[in-house]
Amino acid sequence: MHHSAVFSLCGKCPSQCMSLWGIRCCFHVRRTAHQSIVPVVAANMLPTQLQHPYPNQWTLCLLLLVGLTFPVVCGLSAEARLYDHLFTGYNRAVRPVSNASETIEVKVGLSIINVLDLDVEAGILEMISWVDFDWVDPSLRWDPANYDDVSVLNLPADTTWVPDIVIVNLVSPPVELAPTRLVLGSDGNIFQVRSYRTKTLCMGDSDSTQHTCTLKFMSWSYDGFKVNIDIRGDGLSFADYIENRKWQITGGNMTRDVVYYSCCVEVFPDVTAVIELAPREKTRDAAISNFSPHFLSSQNLVHFLFSLIFFYLCLCLTSLK
Repeated sequence: MHHSAVFSLCGKCPSQCMSLWGIRCCFHVRRTAHQSIVPVVAANMLPTQLQHPYPNQWTLCLLLLVGLTFPVVCGLSAEARLYDHLFTGYNRAVRPVSNASETIEVKVGLSIINVLDLDVEAGILEMISWVDFDWVDPSLRWDPANYDDVSVLNLPADTTWVPDIVIVNLVSPPVELAPTRLVLGSDGNIFQVRSYRTKTLCMGDSDSTQHTCTLKFMSWSYDGFKVNIDIRGDGLSFADYIENRKWQITGGNMTRDVVYYSCCVEVFPDVTAVIELAPREKTRDAAISNFSPHFLSSQNLVHFLFSLIFFYLCLCLTSLK
């Protein structure tokens, strides 16, 4: 006579297993009269007291160990398994290179979002921009086929090594407007966007109608042999720009430069975004807009009506003659 039963078992593993898993073990085990709860090889290794018709906590933990040979581990998602695979033993404090002589290539791009103000007298430009960075971490590559076709991970900014690229001509610390995240691809490529409100120095005469402002990016602590900085894509973008009523952007570009010092054999590359601004010319609509409130004031309106009446009387007297 065949008997079968299904047991729903939920419980915490013994302390010997908690340090290994740190998770709650919940799963279903099917047992029939001709089936063993654990594989035969494992069952032969069990002490007599563990070969019980009904599984206990020791058996559950042994089942978890056997489950290591299968792709699914006690409820972990593909992304969670991938994260554990990539970052177990990962050190984000050092450059991700296999040889100390290798150089990490970091590409920088800048999107201008809005010019908030240009203080001509002080020579300070205040604006909102998005700064994006792109580099490759060869130690963080994987085959998506092994992780349910997961090809991208979205991670906190402090998860990986991050290049220390800064804007060196700021007049005050930048204000970060949004949480910074990292987008990691299966090829090890890392993409990061930072949303900033910045104040930077500008060149130009206060009497001039043209003003040139720059944002200069470079590594704060690495030379060019360790971290090489370059332009990403087209460099400077105005695709998401919101017009300013007072100032208009008349031009802009992004250039790369390398600085050499007589003291050192190292090189120090930088990327500079150049933004040209000019006062916005008053259009006909703007002139009318500025004129209308003044024109429609009560005093001016009375003057206008008296002038109109006087003109009409003069016209009538002329016609009578």
